[in-house]
Amino acid sequence: MQSQALRRKLGHAIVGFALAGVTAGCGEMANPVQPSASGGGLSLRAAVGLPFNGRLEGVYTLAFPGPTTLVVSGEGTGNATQLGRFTFEYDETVDLTTGTGTGTYEFTAANGDMLTAHWTGYGLPTETPTVLLVIENATITGGTGRFANASGSFTIERLFDFVTNSGGGSIEGTVRLR
Repeated sequence: MQSQALRRKLGHAIVGFALAGVTAGCGEMANPVQPSASGGGLSLRAAVGLPFNGRLEGVYTLAFPGPTTLVVSGEGTGNATQLGRFTFEYDETVDLTTGTGTGTYEFTAANGDMLTAHWTGYGLPTETPTVLLVIENATITGGTGRFANASGSFTIERLFDFVTNSGGGSIEGTVRLR
């Protein structure tokens, strides 16, 4: 009788330990910006939009290849959620008849992972005649490393100073990592 009761208790204990082991193996805390340690890829939580907010500063080169076209290239640095400290490269083509620009951003995080985006935007005058407020609405097109297959959108609002060919501004949006 005692051996049967002991076997039952041992059986319950073994089942309890087995369930605890399965639960511990499945209970890994998923990091939304890094692959899981179990090698299972990114967590399901990663597909949720994560904040992508920060600041950037850049210097730009302007060229006028035609009477109605402005081409701008630039580079700079910044700090943003999901990227940390980053560098960026920028290109833009502006139709001077409409004031609308289109271009790309390529952000590189400190570890070399890249986030890319296409954008459209426009400039508005400010109280300072040599400073333009630039608003760019971007769509994330992917990247490398943890940003491979990324999606999302963001807006950059920055000031551009025609005297120094430089300026800074803010980034606000979301990024989805897959």
